[in-house]
Amino acid sequence: MRVILVFFDTMRHDHASCYGYPKTTTPNIDRLAGDGALFLNSYPTDVPTQPCYTSTLTGKRGITTGVVTHGQPETTIGSRTFPEALAENGIMTAAVSSLYRFRRWFAQGFTHYMQPDIKTWLQHVTADQVNALAIPWLKAYGDQDFFLFLHYWDPHTPYNEDLAEYVDRFYEGSDPYDPSNRSLDEVRKAELIYFFISGGAVPKLKRGLTDINYPIAQYDAEIFYADDRFGEVLATLEAMKILDDTMIIFTSDHGEAMGEHQVLCDHMDAYEQTSHVPLVIYCPARVKPRKIEALVQHIDFAPTILEAFGVALPEELEGRSLWPLLEGKEDEQYEAVFTNQGLWSAQRAMRHPGAPPGH
Repeated sequence: MRVILVFFDTMRHDHASCYGYPKTTTPNIDRLAGDGALFLNSYPTDVPTQPCYTSTLTGKRGITTGVVTHGQPETTIGSRTFPEALAENGIMTAAVSSLYRFRRWFAQGFTHYMQPDIKTWLQHVTADQVNALAIPWLKAYGDQDFFLFLHYWDPHTPYNEDLAEYVDRFYEGSDPYDPSNRSLDEVRKAELIYFFISGGAVPKLKRGLTDINYPIAQYDAEIFYADDRFGEVLATLEAMKILDDTMIIFTSDHGEAMGEHQVLCDHMDAYEQTSHVPLVIYCPARVKPRKIEALVQHIDFAPTILEAFGVALPEELEGRSLWPLLEGKEDEQYEAVFTNQGLWSAQRAMRHPGAPPGH
């Protein structure tokens, strides 16, 4: 068995073309979605980055692990990770990610932990730098059972100015600084405008940016670039003739606000644009193409992946295996799901079946 867990950091679900976005941002993910399971209602238990990836790797909610925000001491987490259980059962485990630079617990259980370009600030790591490690690793170890975690930062700010040709694919305006364009007026009224202008989020606001569609085009360009480079990983698997024998789980840790609630290019709340993320699972040997409406969460990945390898599930896991949904044996997972935001704001979002998504 081979399993690859792929995150495009900071990707909201409705900017993936397989979810109906009118611009083609994710052709390679769309291909997997067409041949696999497309989950329509996937929500992390905790946002943003550090709490989400911690809950994903442990299969436990942040209120259980104690990791509900950024910057918590290394001693906070006392939980094991599901890669540890895999490694203890003889499964090769590997990660290509810079999360270790946040906290050491992100490397727990990985036989091989590869950090892309240690000279590059962790959120500035590009998909090319990830692939420079991931593809040679696949060529070296792809003939055996493995679990691989791939973490692409690209949709996260700051947006790469070198992707101008990609931005041109998505920006339909003529002048992002047109003084007659009033689409950013509401954002500029926000008390948080000083954060957005500071240079970290949207530097062009400092220079008089007026068209909200320009940073949205930059965001779409980053998604397209990550998808394009992930396509190189898929091509490698195909060339090695192991793609159809590989389970691929694609998702994100959280989304991104694009003007909603006067927030631009950030994820400082728990509203729909932040908490609703894409989830595609490709496993042609066991999963027929289908759309799944059940509410699911990131804590469900641990039991799902352990079960795929035939590893016994630890009792302390708080998630539920997705296999009954994937194999069409069940059509519900939770009566309601909750997403906690513990960094910029103390918010909790709740979603339940039949309720219209909040904004």
